[in-house]
Amino acid sequence: MPKGTQGRVLSVVESERGVASSWLLMKRGCNVTVACRDVSLPPPLASWNPDLKVVTPEEDLFAQAAWLKCDGIVLEWGVEDLDRGASLKGNLPVFHPLIGMTQEEVWKLLDRVRA
Repeated sequence: MPKGTQGRVLSVVESERGVASSWLLMKRGCNVTVACRDVSLPPPLASWNPDLKVVTPEEDLFAQAAWLKCDGIVLEWGVEDLDRGASLKGNLPVFHPLIGMTQEEVWKLLDRVRA
């Protein structure tokens, strides 16, 4: 889908899994703002969105997303990550695009992102 036709999301990128989850939302037409502390992670996404905005994640992601006028928050969590705690809860939807994927499937996605 064309970029931005499905709204804007704040994607939390803590590892390469976050790059894959961000890319999936980009493919779905979302304009993605990346919240990341490691500046080496987002560059592959800039190939898909030259206007990519990267910010440092704040303690309150919902407040940050609202300030950035985002319609939702994207996390890189898989099923195994749900054991570490409850998902974020707030006034915006939280998306988990990798929730049903194996690590092998995520690596294949990352190969496509880097291509």
